[in-house]
Amino acid sequence: MVVEPYEKWENMYKKCGFTLIELAISIVIVGLLMGGIFRYLDIQQTKKTI
Repeated sequence: MVVEPYEKWENMYKKCGFTLIELAISIVIVGLLMGGIFRYLDIQQTKKTI
């Protein structure tokens, strides 16, 4: 069976890497988690100084 060059590139493209949407969603999730952690640490820090 002879594989057309187009089909070869199409198969390679589908297999590798993340899409921009997946990266954006993961960055948003990490940002929300970090925001919650920093808010908690800030509250603990202000309680400690009082």
